[in-house]
Amino acid sequence: MRSPRLVRYRSFCFAVAFLVLSTQSVFSAPFRIVSVGDPVLRDIRAIVREAGKSLASYTPPLSSDEIQAALNDIDYDALSSPGRSAYDRIRKALGARPPLEDGLFGVDATPSVSAEASVRTNPEIEWTSASALFPAAFKLPLEFYFADSVYAAGDLQISRDPSFHSEDDSFFSTNIPFSGEEFDMNMPLRSFMSAGGPWWNFQLGRNRLSFGAGVTGNMAISDTPDYYDFARLSLFSPNFKYSLLVAQLPLTTSGLGTEYDGALAETTNRYLYYHRWDMRLYERVSIGIGEGCMVGNSPLELRFLNPLAMYHGFFAWKDYPSDDGELIGSLLSLDIDWAIAPGWAAYGQFVLNDYQTPYEKEKWPDAAHPNGLGYLGGIEWTTAAGPWLAECNFEAVYADPYLYVLSSPFASYIWMRKLSALSSKAPRYAWLGHSEGRDFALFALRARFSRFFERTSRALALTGTLSYKLQGEHGLEWDWASGAAPSSEIAPTGTPERKLSLGASIDYSFSEHISVSLRSTGMYIEDADHVSGKKESGAELSVAASYTW
Repeated sequence: MRSPRLVRYRSFCFAVAFLVLSTQSVFSAPFRIVSVGDPVLRDIRAIVREAGKSLASYTPPLSSDEIQAALNDIDYDALSSPGRSAYDRIRKALGARPPLEDGLFGVDATPSVSAEASVRTNPEIEWTSASALFPAAFKLPLEFYFADSVYAAGDLQISRDPSFHSEDDSFFSTNIPFSGEEFDMNMPLRSFMSAGGPWWNFQLGRNRLSFGAGVTGNMAISDTPDYYDFARLSLFSPNFKYSLLVAQLPLTTSGLGTEYDGALAETTNRYLYYHRWDMRLYERVSIGIGEGCMVGNSPLELRFLNPLAMYHGFFAWKDYPSDDGELIGSLLSLDIDWAIAPGWAAYGQFVLNDYQTPYEKEKWPDAAHPNGLGYLGGIEWTTAAGPWLAECNFEAVYADPYLYVLSSPFASYIWMRKLSALSSKAPRYAWLGHSEGRDFALFALRARFSRFFERTSRALALTGTLSYKLQGEHGLEWDWASGAAPSSEIAPTGTPERKLSLGASIDYSFSEHISVSLRSTGMYIEDADHVSGKKESGAELSVAASYTW
């Protein structure tokens, strides 16, 4: 029989041990989300390519557990020197502990300041970065950790309203706001919470999305919009992933042209439901199948949250008034990623919004809907050249004249945000899919050479791009029509604008804190603005510097 003194002694020891352990860090490998644009995504893509494996599911944002699962498939010793360096950077990023810890809770903040200036020689040619956001002049990313299961992040920032960057007659632009009306008051553009583990994660909030391996963009869900407001559930294993996405997409039609005169002018009850299955076969071929449904004016509906439902089988377009066009827009997507050999990969994407069979067009020619199909194909080569990592890519894209556009703006795959109202500003629109939208054919070549200096944390990247684009007369507006004439259109329509672009950039990091970049682009356009014989040419130069604490 144990003595009371021994029992009290052991109880005291357990209490002391509990107090000591409870004050120690639990963040040996904290759970986190890696967002679109994070260098970790570029590094994981490069080493998966070098290892001769296909990308199991390249659908960021990705959780640290998903990236760790990809790392577990890689033979570290078989990688090149730059490949091992990329592997080490990923491990370091995933294992970084928050600097401020209090038991189960941790906080990290890495403020940065950036200055960027761009000049162009011809204001008749759009800025090459007109559809993208300049870096924030000041940013304070806040990250919150709770044990190894919960993560939240948000950016406090000072940035310039993007509408001022798109001014038609300006030769100069910068990311620094110089007046009150130039401040972008829609902050934060990134703010979300996530929870997860080694086989699942759930994200709720505002962040960018990009589903697919496309370099010029992705056909179904792309990072063209400034952000998405969404909820997402992901279930995954090394060779399988299921994702259910619900995104709220408010829309007002005031800036989408004058063709639409329906009774509904704007709504916040507009939701995209999208689910996707990714599977990898023999570690060499990955297939992703996605189905989406845009519900143009209805509160959140439980039937679309069924993970095993087929949205098209609901025939949901019959459930809403259609006097001013249907309020339901369908989406079907297919992704293929094939690791041909170590360092070599091919990938493709197909997306469909609407398709009329030849029988339907012949039987009902006056009511025929124009097809909405899009294709993307690419080949990628990743290799080491001494201490340099070389990544070369060729991509071809085609989009029908009415891709993303359906019989009402509310069923169409268009994103919008209202800009801060310190002055009268038009809404900002973007495609949910590829940044070039519709009615175009694009051929793009890119080569990137990068080197990381381990001892000094310096990094250098040299990038060159060459592209040729044929752009038809349908742009970012709603102009859907039915009948024989629209149904027979083939991209590029009308008098296509033919644009040749040549670009080069240098990105150099002096350390983990200081970086600079220089970008230049030259452009030559024939039949500019779809005017036969009109020619334009010009150049653009951007210089940027940033400091991160």
